[in-house]
Amino acid sequence: MAKENNQSKHIQQKYNVLENARQTLKKEFIGIDGIIDEIIENVSAWYLMPQLLERPVVINLWGLTGVGKTSVVNRLAELLDYQDLYYRFDLGETEKEYSFANTVDRIKENEEDEPIIFALDEIQQCRTIIASRPTSHDKNRMVWDLLDNGKIQFVEYSHELWRIKNLTWRLYQFILLGIKVKDGIVYSHKQQYRDEFDVDDDEAILRFVPEAYYTYIINQVSDKLNLSLKQDLEKILLSGTAEENIQFLKKVIKIGNGPKVANFSKALIFVLGNLDEAYSMSGNYSSDMDADVFHRLSLKLNVPGIKSTLGKMFRDEQVARFGNIHIIYPALSRNSYEKIIKKELQQLALQLNKHFNVLIEFSDSIHQLIYEEGVYPSQGVRPVFTTIHQILKSTCSNFYAQILAKNIDADKLLFVRAGNKIRCICKKLNQSVFILESTIKTSLGDLRKNRIDDLQAITAVHESGHAVLSISLLGKIPEAVYSVSSDADKHGFVYFEDERPFIPRKEITARAAVLLGGFVAEKLIFGQENQTNGSGSDISKATQLLQFAFANSGFGKHPIQYGLPVYETKETYHNYQEMEAQVKESLQKSLQLAEQCLQKEFALLLKMSDYLSKNGVLSKSKIKELTEKYLQGSGAENDKWNSSFYRDQLKNKIREYGDKEPNNKAVGNTLILNSDKNTA
Repeated sequence: MAKENNQSKHIQQKYNVLENARQTLKKEFIGIDGIIDEIIENVSAWYLMPQLLERPVVINLWGLTGVGKTSVVNRLAELLDYQDLYYRFDLGETEKEYSFANTVDRIKENEEDEPIIFALDEIQQCRTIIASRPTSHDKNRMVWDLLDNGKIQFVEYSHELWRIKNLTWRLYQFILLGIKVKDGIVYSHKQQYRDEFDVDDDEAILRFVPEAYYTYIINQVSDKLNLSLKQDLEKILLSGTAEENIQFLKKVIKIGNGPKVANFSKALIFVLGNLDEAYSMSGNYSSDMDADVFHRLSLKLNVPGIKSTLGKMFRDEQVARFGNIHIIYPALSRNSYEKIIKKELQQLALQLNKHFNVLIEFSDSIHQLIYEEGVYPSQGVRPVFTTIHQILKSTCSNFYAQILAKNIDADKLLFVRAGNKIRCICKKLNQSVFILESTIKTSLGDLRKNRIDDLQAITAVHESGHAVLSISLLGKIPEAVYSVSSDADKHGFVYFEDERPFIPRKEITARAAVLLGGFVAEKLIFGQENQTNGSGSDISKATQLLQFAFANSGFGKHPIQYGLPVYETKETYHNYQEMEAQVKESLQKSLQLAEQCLQKEFALLLKMSDYLSKNGVLSKSKIKELTEKYLQGSGAENDKWNSSFYRDQLKNKIREYGDKEPNNKAVGNTLILNSDKNTA
């Protein structure tokens, strides 16, 4: 009973530690409470009762870069007091200090029954399928054994084994000289033996295998031959001839050269990966993207989606070894970013207060400045941290140097933003006594400003063309339209949410027309001779859409897959010119459709273009307002596509058919292929 009570008390203590870790992680990491709960729940069995486990617990953490995967695992290891039994591998390194092979060498002596934590970071770097083809060499192949059953087989270089090999060769030379050995003792060629092995002359008994090598031998074969003491080894060596001793040493060398097994079956293994391919919106690195929209899109990713992405990167048997515990990090929301910024600025204020011995306060305008300059939704929190360092830390140091130089007496420093300047308002007894200013470089803020120039006008017309055609032809209103962007590779863009997972045949021409909308809008408003060169990407996308529809989706004249006549596409139809003719014809139809529609909706096109030429962004609510007032067609009525159309069609067909029985219940005549008598 006492033993059971002690065990229960021990488990309760560990449970309290785990719950404390849960709460601490939630305080330190903003916006991922649900993720932390999932991690703790999946860790609990390993932490509380590891003796019940027969194979490692594998927990996969997937997400975009900078969302806190590695940091959470590092901190959890600290909170569970596992710093000395926590090993992180950088799988992007195959030869350096944190590579898997080098780190395993340092931990392979771990006791089998001792729980241990591994973090396999950057798992996407050891992908074994690239461009749909298996790689020829996998430098991290031991990873898959670890994930499977926790047992890693390896061949270890041993300096001790080299010494035994060298000894064996030298002893064999003495056999060739005719040395006499009985019961492991040398009886002839004694002086030569003493000179070779540097043995003292006063040693009367000369062992054929020197005692100095006993420890080396035991270290190589203790497990395999059940040898742990020198006296056990001595019984073997002192009972044989020279040839028998040589054979024993060769057996030792063979065992030493053989593979060894490190057993980590009680391990907790975190697999960490940045699966950008799984996040459909991850390719949009624009800092203009709304963090909340990005967050909502990331919530749609699920375990099947993760496994599908893994299947494109790893072989099937490797995907299976990841198991089924997949925890998916969402992109951070605006509220999460704001909380992170607030927390970081509070910590900075405390640090400055400690060094300067003066109360520090950052105004809301400073918080907004950090958000505007530091938030890239697809890149996580790292840009936020670097922005705080770039804008505030150096500026605060310069301000304090001026305060000391000017001997300003203040008990509080209030930092505010004023345009492209930061002001430090020095206060004494809550009254302003001095104001310092410092100019800051605001890269994103400047890029987002309205230029009110030709470039913004061109972009406004171009993006409005896309938006109007989307509304009119597809009944889909954009979330936002941008005519000013901080991105270096584009001047504006139209952003949509909730795209369908499929494209109906009837929409192919319309979708291509939407892609050509910017090209056509410029022609209608500026004239064909004044069209700009900014439509190359749109034309390429429209061409690719139609090529895929005709070459792969069966939307052309024949449901056949087209391919270029090369060896890799031998299973495709190679009359590519036929497919290209269909693409050319369909592109022309899409171009005509786009022009006809924009001429019809010219008023809406002009109103959107006018607004965007003076404002950097057109919100969905404003788009709806303009659409309701100026749209000539009925596209706006279909803002939400009918998500149950195909299901409803199926139900209608079922009702039409009713409970009718087939007219002919008998099985028809069998069609026999490769026969002279086929009947239908």
